[in-house]
Amino acid sequence: GLVSRGQFLTFVEAFRGSFENSGVATATRLLAMKRPDYFICLDSKNRTNLCKEFRISQSIELEEYWDKVVSRILDSNWWNSPKPMSELESRVWLGRAAFLDVRFYAP
Repeated sequence: GLVSRGQFLTFVEAFRGSFENSGVATATRLLAMKRPDYFICLDSKNRTNLCKEFRISQSIELEEYWDKVVSRILDSNWWNSPKPMSELESRVWLGRAAFLDVRFYAP
């Protein structure tokens, strides 16, 4: 189903309570594993390119991630496209946000 900003903020609160010394990379990796249709892991390997393309600062706090990253993904034409009929394309569509990592990854 749909994921709301409120649900994301509830996750942030629970994450902060459980992982005091972890940052955006760990939290967004967990989110992307659970919901690859909404979330992309934001880490040192994709941060520069993703932030440049999204025209946002590279210093993103977890609480800002929804507004600066997810909201832009949700507003895009490709994210809002209908689910494809083909089985392969449908599986890719279900992980469409996480696939952005391939686009922005820099070794």
